[in-house]
Amino acid sequence: MKKKRNAQIFLLIKSIIILSFEPIQGALAQELTLNIANKVTISVEKATTPKERNEGLMFRRFLSPKHGMLLAFENTKRVSVWMKNTYISLDVLFVSASGRIVRIVPQTTPLSTTSIPSKQPVRFVLELPAGTCKKHNILVGDQILSLIGNETPRSQKTTRMKKVS
Repeated sequence: MKKKRNAQIFLLIKSIIILSFEPIQGALAQELTLNIANKVTISVEKATTPKERNEGLMFRRFLSPKHGMLLAFENTKRVSVWMKNTYISLDVLFVSASGRIVRIVPQTTPLSTTSIPSKQPVRFVLELPAGTCKKHNILVGDQILSLIGNETPRSQKTTRMKKVS
């Protein structure tokens, strides 16, 4: 009887431990690394489908520092996000097709259904743990210098090739 009870307790504890880990919503999502204005490197999940973008970071209870989600749209357009079913506060960065940060909404309110608009056409929305922008001095106008993955916001810098005769 005691062995059976111990086995039940063990299974209960094991279940609690397994359930306490964050569900990996983007298990098939592409993992990317961003360099923001040489200030910080962030590891992100890239959400490219409407379903992935709509879910975003919903239902997550924890987001590690220097991690986030990049919502990538097919075209440059005005977009809005909200915090419905999002339990953690975020810094939301709206990013142009060239990789320039055009708007930052810091420390969003968890679970809010208030729309957070880009206010101008953008190609990307970057969701980071609240306080990341303040901690790393990320500002509107900063450039995402590199994005390792399929699609790269391009730097404003251009490289000129010297013509060889």
